[in-house]
Amino acid sequence: MSDIDAVSWGIKPFDQLSGGVPAHLFNVVETPDFHSGSVILGQFIHEGLRQGERCAIITFESATSFLENFANWDLRFHEYLVNEQLYFLNYQPNVGYEAGLTHDYDSLLNEVSAMCSHQMPHRLALHQVDTLVNLNNAFLMNTSAQKLSAAAVSMAGKGQGPTILGQFVKFDDATHQSLSVAFQKTVHGYYALQQPDPLRSSRYTYQAKKTPWFNFVRQPTELEFVEGEGFQLASAHRSQVA
Repeated sequence: MSDIDAVSWGIKPFDQLSGGVPAHLFNVVETPDFHSGSVILGQFIHEGLRQGERCAIITFESATSFLENFANWDLRFHEYLVNEQLYFLNYQPNVGYEAGLTHDYDSLLNEVSAMCSHQMPHRLALHQVDTLVNLNNAFLMNTSAQKLSAAAVSMAGKGQGPTILGQFVKFDDATHQSLSVAFQKTVHGYYALQQPDPLRSSRYTYQAKKTPWFNFVRQPTELEFVEGEGFQLASAHRSQVA
C-alpha cells in the first residue's frame, strides 16, 4: 500500500473503483469524447472548490463555453469565479504551445502560479493535455510525459505541488495509442473512460489502469451517465429505474 495521499474525484464510483486521485502529482484520464472529459474535470474541480481549495483549469474554451457543459447541473461555478477561488486559463495567450517543444514544464507551472495571484492552486485540471506534449514520435511523447510528471514531483517537493489531472480524447489512431502508453509509463495515476458501444451513448466503462496503491490493473466497470447527475455504477442505476 502506498503512503501517497489521495483526493476525491468528486465522482463517487470513480473513488470507489480507484481509491481517489494521487495527491500533489500528475495524473491522466483518457476519454472517448470532449463532453465526458469536460464533465470529469468539472466535477474534479468542483469537489476541490466545495472543500475550500483554490482550483484552476487550463483549456481552449472560455469560462462561459466550458460551463455550458453543466447547464443542467446544480453546481455553483460562477460564484467561485467571482470569489477568485476558481481560475480559468487559456492555452493561448496565457499558456504557450512551445511547452511541448521545450519540455520546460517547471516554467509552465510557475506561470500558472503567477496567473493565479501568485499562489499555486490546490487542484489543476489540464483540458486536452495532449496540447502540452510533443506528438511527433513515440520518443518525444515519452520525454514530454516524463518531464511533465517530473515537474509536478518537483513542485510537490517544494511543498507547492497541486494535484494535477490531465484529460485527453483518445482517438483511434497510432499517435494517441502511443500517447496512452507514454502516460501509463510515467504518471502516478492513469485512468480510462471508454464507450464500447456508440449506439448506447449513456453507457461507459471506467478502468484504473495505474495507481500507486494497486499493483494490478483493475477490470473495466460499467457506468451509466445521467446528464445533470453524473456517472453511476450501471448496476445501481438499473436497480433505481427498475
